[in-house]
Amino acid sequence: MTDEVQRLYTRRARSYVPYVQAFGHRQGLRAVLADAGLPGPGARILDAGCGTGLSILALAEAMSRRGMRARCIHAFDLTPVMLERCRATLERHRAMLHAAGMSGAELRQADVLRLGEQLPASWRGYDLIACVSMLEHLPRHQLRAALTALAQRLAVGGRLLIVVTRSTFYPTRWIWRCEGYRSGELRAALADAGLTGITVRRYPWTCAWLNVGNHVITAAADAMDSR
Repeated sequence: MTDEVQRLYTRRARSYVPYVQAFGHRQGLRAVLADAGLPGPGARILDAGCGTGLSILALAEAMSRRGMRARCIHAFDLTPVMLERCRATLERHRAMLHAAGMSGAELRQADVLRLGEQLPASWRGYDLIACVSMLEHLPRHQLRAALTALAQRLAVGGRLLIVVTRSTFYPTRWIWRCEGYRSGELRAALADAGLTGITVRRYPWTCAWLNVGNHVITAAADAMDSR
Protein backbone atom coordinates (compact mmCIF):
# COMPACT_ATOMS: atom_id res chain seq x y z
CA MET A 1 0.00 0.00 0.00
CA THR A 2 2.88 2.37 0.79
CA ASP A 3 4.38 1.95 -2.68
CA GLU A 4 0.98 2.44 -4.31
CA VAL A 5 0.39 5.74 -2.50
CA GLN A 6 3.88 6.97 -3.38
CA ARG A 7 3.33 6.15 -7.05
CA LEU A 8 -0.06 7.86 -7.08
CA TYR A 9 1.19 11.12 -5.57
CA THR A 10 4.39 11.09 -7.59
CA ARG A 11 2.34 10.78 -10.76
CA ARG A 12 -0.23 13.39 -9.76
CA ALA A 13 1.97 15.84 -7.87
CA ARG A 14 1.45 18.54 -10.50
CA SER A 15 -2.34 18.25 -10.42
CA TYR A 16 -2.70 18.10 -6.64
CA VAL A 17 -2.28 21.80 -5.88
CA PRO A 18 -4.74 23.03 -8.58
CA TYR A 19 -7.22 20.43 -7.33
CA VAL A 20 -7.17 21.51 -3.68
CA GLN A 21 -6.98 25.19 -4.59
CA ALA A 22 -10.12 24.86 -6.70
CA PHE A 23 -12.03 23.78 -3.59
CA GLY A 24 -10.43 26.37 -1.28
CA HIS A 25 -8.96 23.80 1.10
CA ARG A 26 -6.28 26.15 2.44
CA GLN A 27 -8.83 28.86 3.27
CA GLY A 28 -11.17 26.29 4.77
CA LEU A 29 -8.50 24.82 7.01
CA ARG A 30 -7.43 28.28 8.14
CA ALA A 31 -11.03 29.03 9.15
CA VAL A 32 -11.41 25.69 10.95
CA LEU A 33 -8.21 26.24 12.90
CA ALA A 34 -9.33 29.69 13.99
CA ASP A 35 -12.73 28.33 15.02
CA ALA A 36 -11.38 25.26 16.82
CA GLY A 37 -8.96 27.33 18.87
CA LEU A 38 -5.29 27.62 18.03
CA PRO A 39 -2.55 26.47 20.38
CA GLY A 40 -1.00 29.18 22.50
CA PRO A 41 2.19 31.11 21.73
CA GLY A 42 5.32 28.96 21.70
CA ALA A 43 3.45 25.85 20.57
CA ARG A 44 5.09 22.78 19.10
CA ILE A 45 3.24 21.77 15.93
CA LEU A 46 3.41 18.70 13.70
CA ASP A 47 1.88 18.43 10.23
CA ALA A 48 1.33 14.71 9.63
CA GLY A 49 1.13 14.08 5.90
CA CYS A 50 2.11 17.59 4.88
CA GLY A 51 1.81 17.10 1.11
CA THR A 52 2.77 20.29 -0.73
CA GLY A 53 2.64 22.47 2.40
CA LEU A 54 -0.84 23.96 2.13
CA SER A 55 -1.69 22.93 5.69
CA ILE A 56 1.44 24.63 7.01
CA LEU A 57 0.46 27.83 5.19
CA ALA A 58 -3.05 27.66 6.67
CA LEU A 59 -1.58 27.25 10.15
CA ALA A 60 0.83 30.13 9.63
CA GLU A 61 -1.94 32.42 8.35
CA ALA A 62 -4.25 31.58 11.25
CA MET A 63 -1.53 32.15 13.85
CA SER A 64 -0.24 35.36 12.24
CA ARG A 65 -3.74 36.83 12.28
CA ARG A 66 -3.83 36.24 16.03
CA GLY A 67 -0.34 37.65 16.52
CA MET A 68 1.01 34.30 17.74
CA ARG A 69 4.25 32.50 16.97
CA ALA A 70 4.98 28.78 17.14
CA ARG A 71 8.08 27.45 18.88
CA CYS A 72 8.66 24.89 16.13
CA ILE A 73 6.93 23.30 13.15
CA HIS A 74 7.78 19.79 12.05
CA ALA A 75 6.23 17.95 9.12
CA PHE A 76 6.47 14.59 7.41
CA ASP A 77 5.13 12.98 4.28
CA LEU A 78 5.46 9.61 2.63
CA THR A 79 6.29 10.83 -0.88
CA PRO A 80 9.62 12.50 -1.78
CA VAL A 81 8.11 14.49 -4.67
CA MET A 82 5.49 16.01 -2.36
CA LEU A 83 8.20 16.94 0.15
CA GLU A 84 10.15 18.70 -2.62
CA ARG A 85 7.05 20.70 -3.49
CA CYS A 86 6.48 21.45 0.19
CA ARG A 87 10.00 22.88 0.50
CA ALA A 88 9.38 25.05 -2.57
CA THR A 89 6.07 26.25 -1.10
CA LEU A 90 7.71 27.19 2.20
CA GLU A 91 10.49 29.04 0.40
CA ARG A 92 7.97 31.13 -1.59
CA HIS A 93 6.13 32.10 1.59
CA ARG A 94 9.14 32.58 3.86
CA ALA A 95 8.08 36.02 5.14
CA MET A 96 4.64 34.87 6.24
CA LEU A 97 6.07 31.78 7.87
CA HIS A 98 8.65 33.87 9.70
CA ALA A 99 5.88 35.99 11.21
CA ALA A 100 4.32 32.83 12.66
CA GLY A 101 7.61 31.35 13.87
CA MET A 102 7.52 28.68 11.18
CA SER A 103 10.30 29.74 8.82
CA GLY A 104 12.54 27.01 10.21
CA ALA A 105 10.14 24.16 9.44
CA GLU A 106 11.82 20.75 9.48
CA LEU A 107 10.62 18.15 6.97
CA ARG A 108 11.18 14.40 6.96
CA GLN A 109 10.07 11.49 4.83
CA ALA A 110 8.15 9.03 6.97
CA ASP A 111 5.34 6.49 7.03
CA VAL A 112 2.81 7.19 9.79
CA LEU A 113 2.95 3.51 10.76
CA ARG A 114 6.75 3.62 11.20
CA LEU A 115 7.29 6.90 12.99
CA GLY A 116 9.40 5.35 15.73
CA GLU A 117 11.94 4.21 13.13
CA GLN A 118 11.81 7.17 10.78
CA LEU A 119 11.42 10.33 12.88
CA PRO A 120 13.87 11.81 15.41
CA ALA A 121 13.25 10.84 19.02
CA SER A 122 12.74 14.54 19.82
CA TRP A 123 9.71 14.77 17.53
CA ARG A 124 7.09 14.43 20.23
CA GLY A 125 5.34 16.50 22.89
CA TYR A 126 3.30 18.45 20.34
CA ASP A 127 0.62 20.93 21.33
CA LEU A 128 -1.09 20.46 17.97
CA ILE A 129 -0.90 17.76 15.32
CA ALA A 130 -2.74 18.48 12.08
CA CYS A 131 -3.44 15.50 9.85
CA VAL A 132 -5.21 16.60 6.66
CA SER A 133 -6.31 14.18 3.92
CA MET A 134 -3.80 11.51 4.83
CA LEU A 135 -5.56 8.86 6.92
CA GLU A 136 -7.91 7.85 4.10
CA HIS A 137 -4.94 6.53 2.13
CA LEU A 138 -4.31 3.80 4.68
CA PRO A 139 -6.02 0.41 4.58
CA ARG A 140 -9.05 0.62 6.88
CA HIS A 141 -7.66 -1.88 9.36
CA GLN A 142 -4.62 0.38 9.95
CA LEU A 143 -6.58 3.52 10.88
CA ARG A 144 -6.49 2.89 14.63
CA ALA A 145 -2.77 2.11 14.59
CA ALA A 146 -2.05 5.37 12.75
CA LEU A 147 -4.14 7.43 15.16
CA THR A 148 -2.44 5.76 18.12
CA ALA A 149 0.98 6.59 16.65
CA LEU A 150 -0.02 10.25 16.33
CA ALA A 151 -1.67 10.37 19.77
CA GLN A 152 1.53 9.13 21.38
CA ARG A 153 3.36 12.20 20.04
CA LEU A 154 1.00 14.72 21.62
CA ALA A 155 1.84 16.58 24.79
CA VAL A 156 -0.57 16.08 27.66
CA GLY A 157 -3.42 18.43 26.80
CA GLY A 158 -2.30 18.60 23.17
CA ARG A 159 -4.83 18.29 20.37
CA LEU A 160 -5.12 16.31 17.18
CA LEU A 161 -7.04 17.80 14.25
CA ILE A 162 -7.94 15.45 11.42
CA VAL A 163 -9.60 16.07 8.07
CA VAL A 164 -10.80 12.85 6.44
CA THR A 165 -12.85 12.12 3.31
CA ARG A 166 -16.49 11.20 3.87
CA SER A 167 -17.67 7.74 2.88
CA THR A 168 -20.26 9.29 0.56
CA PHE A 169 -17.89 11.54 -1.40
CA TYR A 170 -17.22 9.28 -4.35
CA PRO A 171 -15.54 11.79 -6.75
CA THR A 172 -12.54 12.35 -4.46
CA ARG A 173 -12.41 8.69 -3.48
CA TRP A 174 -12.21 7.70 -7.14
CA ILE A 175 -9.71 10.36 -8.22
CA TRP A 176 -7.34 9.84 -5.30
CA ARG A 177 -8.11 6.14 -4.67
CA CYS A 178 -8.79 6.61 -0.99
CA GLU A 179 -11.09 5.20 1.66
CA GLY A 180 -14.11 7.08 2.97
CA TYR A 181 -15.34 7.14 6.57
CA ARG A 182 -18.43 7.86 8.60
CA SER A 183 -18.02 10.18 11.57
CA GLY A 184 -18.94 7.35 13.97
CA GLU A 185 -16.07 5.23 12.66
CA LEU A 186 -13.62 8.06 13.19
CA ARG A 187 -14.93 8.78 16.69
CA ALA A 188 -14.50 5.14 17.66
CA ALA A 189 -10.98 4.97 16.24
CA LEU A 190 -9.94 8.15 18.06
CA ALA A 191 -11.34 6.82 21.34
CA ASP A 192 -9.47 3.54 20.82
CA ALA A 193 -6.30 5.59 20.37
CA GLY A 194 -6.80 6.95 23.90
CA LEU A 195 -7.99 10.41 22.90
CA THR A 196 -10.77 12.33 24.62
CA GLY A 197 -12.87 15.44 24.02
CA ILE A 198 -13.68 14.17 20.53
CA THR A 199 -15.56 16.88 18.65
CA VAL A 200 -16.97 16.74 15.12
CA ARG A 201 -16.65 20.19 13.57
CA ARG A 202 -17.88 21.89 10.42
CA TYR A 203 -16.32 24.35 8.05
CA PRO A 204 -17.89 27.81 8.50
CA TRP A 205 -20.38 29.17 5.99
CA THR A 206 -17.63 30.94 4.04
CA CYS A 207 -16.39 27.54 2.83
CA ALA A 208 -19.36 25.34 3.68
CA TRP A 209 -19.06 23.34 0.45
CA LEU A 210 -16.08 21.53 1.99
CA ASN A 211 -18.46 19.86 4.45
CA VAL A 212 -19.90 17.82 1.59
CA GLY A 213 -16.72 15.82 1.16
CA ASN A 214 -14.87 16.03 4.48
CA HIS A 215 -15.11 15.28 8.16
CA VAL A 216 -13.24 17.60 10.51
CA ILE A 217 -12.68 16.23 13.99
CA THR A 218 -10.59 17.38 16.94
CA ALA A 219 -9.54 15.31 19.95
CA ALA A 220 -7.35 15.85 23.00
CA ALA A 221 -4.66 13.88 24.78
CA ASP A 222 -4.98 13.46 28.54
CA ALA A 223 -2.40 11.68 30.66
CA MET A 224 -2.32 8.54 28.55
CA ASP A 225 -0.90 5.20 29.66
CA SER A 226 0.88 4.78 26.31
CA ARG A 227 2.97 7.88 26.87
